[in-house]
Amino acid sequence: MNIPLVLMALGGILVIEGVMLLICFLYSLLFEGGIRSEWPQLWLSCFIPTIGAGFLLTLLGKGADRSRVFRREAFAVVSLGWLICGAFASLPFLLSPLTFAPWDALFEAYSGLTTTGATIVTDLTLLPRSLILWRSILEWMGGLGIIILFVAVLGFFGIGNRALFSRESSALADSDMATRFQSLSFRYLLIYVAFTIISAGGLLLCGLDLFSAVNHAMCAIATGGFSPHNESIAFYPDISVHLWITLSMFVGGVAFPLHYAVLIKKRLGVLKENEEFRFYAFIILFVSSVIALDLTFNWHEESVSKFRCMVDSLFQTVAIMTTSGFVSADYDQWPPLSKFLLLGLMIMGGCAGSTSGGMKVSRFLVFGKTALRHLHLVYRPHLVKRLKLNGKVLPEEDINGVIIYFAIYFVLILIGILGLAFLEPNLRLTSTFSAIISSINNIGPALADVGPTKNYAALSPFSKLWLSAFMLIGRLEIYAILLLLLPSFWKRF
Repeated sequence: MNIPLVLMALGGILVIEGVMLLICFLYSLLFEGGIRSEWPQLWLSCFIPTIGAGFLLTLLGKGADRSRVFRREAFAVVSLGWLICGAFASLPFLLSPLTFAPWDALFEAYSGLTTTGATIVTDLTLLPRSLILWRSILEWMGGLGIIILFVAVLGFFGIGNRALFSRESSALADSDMATRFQSLSFRYLLIYVAFTIISAGGLLLCGLDLFSAVNHAMCAIATGGFSPHNESIAFYPDISVHLWITLSMFVGGVAFPLHYAVLIKKRLGVLKENEEFRFYAFIILFVSSVIALDLTFNWHEESVSKFRCMVDSLFQTVAIMTTSGFVSADYDQWPPLSKFLLLGLMIMGGCAGSTSGGMKVSRFLVFGKTALRHLHLVYRPHLVKRLKLNGKVLPEEDINGVIIYFAIYFVLILIGILGLAFLEPNLRLTSTFSAIISSINNIGPALADVGPTKNYAALSPFSKLWLSAFMLIGRLEIYAILLLLLPSFWKRF
């Protein structure tokens, strides 16, 4: 393990986080009083140790061999980067006069950084705007991945970033992308910023004020789900706001290599050729249609029109599948079929290479094709049938990797449910099951006691830390966190 190299990389990541804290300090300085005011001083007290720790780690790693990054160093930077960033991101909550307990501060910080969007805040009106902005910035950073921001902004770091780039869970892509990691990561960042600006501009046209528009845009493109309002998107009665945020979430759930191909390379036909995108769009249209029909015939709520049922079904389908977690309606009151479909979408997630969490659509495609091939082999054992995705033959090791990922994923869900059931014996089974599903897939709101109109404040400290761990495991797609637990991972050779 090249420890100096890891320290140097982690230092660069903390420097970026310090810059983001500085943005909140400047906002607080301008709109929440002068330098002698309470909140600007708090942001300064968070900025100084974060930026100081960043420079200290960079100095400790000075002189490290930066010519190559191997898998272990890449995994270490990614996993430790998210852990350390989350710890420093909790400082504004921990040091605030709002009396956040340490576990509450960590839960809120990791929920934001992993774009989960779960919260322990019972009343957002009690938070200053600078702290609400920090929650949105955390999701925005976590959306594309703080590691990708690190590679893009600090490319001069010169540590052979290909392995680092390919290990970040939001950076899955084709092979030729990895060979141009630094250039592509910077272009992805530009696309990400452009989408955020366009989303905010559209919300301004829909009537939102600048602060609300920017916060919702950052969280929608990042598929995070934090909102400045307790009611989330249900706060806005205007349908145009719901539809525009739906579009923003949909865009965030699409693979960034596709955005790059369409916007930069002008290859519009790639959307039709890409199996994952077609299946992603089909699932959204199909499930939202089924939910709309279910609400129309099986949900007797006279105050809600049929048109509003259609809008809410589309909004919640996109919000859950992209793992955004925004709420336009209390779907916990919907008929069982609708809730079951949404629970299934929580597990599926968006496209690989997007800002979404979940298992990803591409893995389900590969798993489905593998299962179908196996059925053929049952009665035709000598059949040679190679699996393809997007017209390319899939290596057998990739197929086996998907199957193993499914197995580990569901074992972790079982462990998570058993652990939370032990920690929260009075929590309903639906709440326990959906809370783990929501956490590992970075959704945010779940069902029942932790449903769309409730939050996680009532859970015990150990339960919050337990769920925070599953948020990280899900965001980093299992392996990066689990590898830290292996003693052999830390050996020199």
